[in-house]
Amino acid sequence: MVIGSLQKSDSRKADNADELRNNHENYDEEDAEIIEQENKNEEELQCALADLMGALFQSHKELTYPLVQFVQKELLPKVLNENVSPIMNRFGLFLIDNMIEYLGLEHIPNEWPYLVKVLIEYCSSKIADLRQAATYGIGVLAEKADGEGFKQVSEYCLKALVTAIDMKKRDNEEKMDYYHARDNAVSALGKVIKCQYANIPLKETVQKWLGYLPLRHDKVEAKFMHELLVDIILESDANLVFGEKGESLPKVMQTFAEVVDTKLASETFKEKVKKVVELLMSNEASRPMLHEAVGKIDKKWQDKLQRVLGL
Repeated sequence: MVIGSLQKSDSRKADNADELRNNHENYDEEDAEIIEQENKNEEELQCALADLMGALFQSHKELTYPLVQFVQKELLPKVLNENVSPIMNRFGLFLIDNMIEYLGLEHIPNEWPYLVKVLIEYCSSKIADLRQAATYGIGVLAEKADGEGFKQVSEYCLKALVTAIDMKKRDNEEKMDYYHARDNAVSALGKVIKCQYANIPLKETVQKWLGYLPLRHDKVEAKFMHELLVDIILESDANLVFGEKGESLPKVMQTFAEVVDTKLASETFKEKVKKVVELLMSNEASRPMLHEAVGKIDKKWQDKLQRVLGL
């Protein structure tokens, strides 16, 4: 029933696209808007179908095993292949994300390795929506998996996330789709650091993640990641972020400057950054390193740090 409804919806979208493409000379702006709205309605229907199944996973964990078996053996092979539309692929990835997020690995002990393998494969998709869905799933996996479970796939997950982040924008790709997918992949990498720090090469991974900051497009993920950055410094090990000899301090200070007092930061971010600066200024060894780091960044960011933080 679900797959049939999705196929019919996908077919209606394709018909609308063909109609608009083949008869665009006969359509005015209002006609085009009507067709675009119809396609948006179809997309909402498709998301609702995945959400419906996700709600079942969330509310009836112990009773959904037959549904899980159906999804893995019957449904996913039909929607996760090159012969169907990207919308169908995305539907399948949403289902995987929902199973991992709402069931947890304890309820899918035999299924999750296959599900993770699919997510890893789609991290290198040329379609931004599919990369975003895949990297989101890996982030959820990091949050839900116990250490031993994640350790089995940690190397592959890290490589997949870096591949997704480093993917070059295609000429015909929507700018915001590309950058939102990239920001979500960076956020997934941050979730791995936060939740699975004991099961990854931590110093190397934190430095890699720092190189991708700040996030500028997905404001929700940006706030979460920038908050995580200062939390690692204040609550964990500052050297993970600064580097053993402070070599990454210029990058950190420029990131602070770009983010503080913007919509990319949470309400508590500024106060936490002030604490970081106070700690660095209070130490005779780190004080000159801080001034040297600030001197290495662009003048406009130096001016902002002076204005906002008194540096």
